[in-house]
Amino acid sequence: MSRSVKSSSPLHRTARRRGAPAESNATGLDARRRLLCAALFDDPKRITDALHHRVAGRIDATPHHHADLLQLDVISGCRGEVVLGETTSDIEGLTLIAVPPGHRHGYTLRSDRADAAIWLVKIRVGKPAQRGLQAASTAETAFPILLTGRDDDEALRDEIAAFVADWTPSGVSTLTLSRLTQAVARWPHHTQTTPQNPRTKSVPVRGSDPLSARIRAAVETLGQRFDNPPDLEELAQAARVSSRHFARRFRQDFGCTPHAWLAARRLDVARGLLRDADGQISDVAEHLGFSSPAAFSRWFTRLAGQSPRAFRNDPSNS
Repeated sequence: MSRSVKSSSPLHRTARRRGAPAESNATGLDARRRLLCAALFDDPKRITDALHHRVAGRIDATPHHHADLLQLDVISGCRGEVVLGETTSDIEGLTLIAVPPGHRHGYTLRSDRADAAIWLVKIRVGKPAQRGLQAASTAETAFPILLTGRDDDEALRDEIAAFVADWTPSGVSTLTLSRLTQAVARWPHHTQTTPQNPRTKSVPVRGSDPLSARIRAAVETLGQRFDNPPDLEELAQAARVSSRHFARRFRQDFGCTPHAWLAARRLDVARGLLRDADGQISDVAEHLGFSSPAAFSRWFTRLAGQSPRAFRNDPSNS
């Protein structure tokens, strides 16, 4: 991996442009973050992807860029090197990365921890030259690009992880979307060295009534059967309600159908397995219960918009 600048100390703040005023007042930053949150509630389809990567041993993401996407990464339990623009920096511990549109980024990460992971969210904000919504300029200025050694920001990590766990391309509930906007608001400022409102409790994503709890337990338990996903009748039976009632309450709580939610979880597992360069596509198909690699390829292409082989070879999927 090439590099031009390297820093081994934790980056709790980013460098200030020469002649620019210090960010001692966060009002302007908060206003730009509110603008981004408002844009997400106005059009949730701006969220183009929400992914979870396990880091088992080592993971590499070739440096690349997205023309019109803001990418928010939370890296937990890893050490390694992150490329941002022409700079390569060492990281360790809980790391937050906010990559604005057009900004080159990539990383090499290592970990021997069982809970090491990356959660990332991609948000369409427009190219830097497109200022109609001002979202692109918001993405460039409202977040520090890299903060590492942030082990006191577990609440923010949990917000992002919870959002990623429930996001699907076909829809997400308003309360689930609030997880992401809460994380956007909680994201540290450039000069902040302690978390915002560290004791603030997260808002519940779904209702706390017994039925919602049974539905959540059913999909979390049976939804782990990636080689033989449960059907609606089986999920409803586990939650002790009728199929019709289950489907109606599930959409109310999750913002999508049970089928869409389970497919998104299965797709996330498929993506993770495909990132293992040593694994065969046929092995992934077998692990997920498909009758053949061709059947898996058709399913994956329909949901991911590209073939398994193209996904594996595309650096922008990191």
